[in-house]
Amino acid sequence: MCVKLLKNSETLKEEERNYFLNLKEAGHPTTLAWELKELFRHFWFSTTKEQAVVFFDSWYQQVIKTTISHVTKIADMIKNHLDAVLNYFDFAITNASSEGVNSKIQTVSSNARGFRSFGSFRTAVLFFCGKLDLKHHSHTN
Repeated sequence: MCVKLLKNSETLKEEERNYFLNLKEAGHPTTLAWELKELFRHFWFSTTKEQAVVFFDSWYQQVIKTTISHVTKIADMIKNHLDAVLNYFDFAITNASSEGVNSKIQTVSSNARGFRSFGSFRTAVLFFCGKLDLKHHSHTN
């Protein structure tokens, strides 16, 4: 059975949860990595920047005690960019909308194999990402 460890804990099916628990009992390091990932999700529930810093510091200390290099590498990356991450608590915005636009551009790009010029591709991107309305309005004379 392949457990999708990128899934959040609340979306695991019962059989996936049981499989995961068996892996944990066997001491598989992947389960610790998943638990640390799940724990970090609580960072976003902090109500202030200061609370987020305290949470991150605690989480980071748990991570660096592990020998899971992939997790410590990610934790170090977050630590190195923590000031930028903490901007969320000042502005309460994310890059989700830009990720959505990027996804649309990628879709247009994958469908753009038939375009003969960059101009045509550009027009398609502007059309799909700019929410253009091409309804033909009839004019009465």
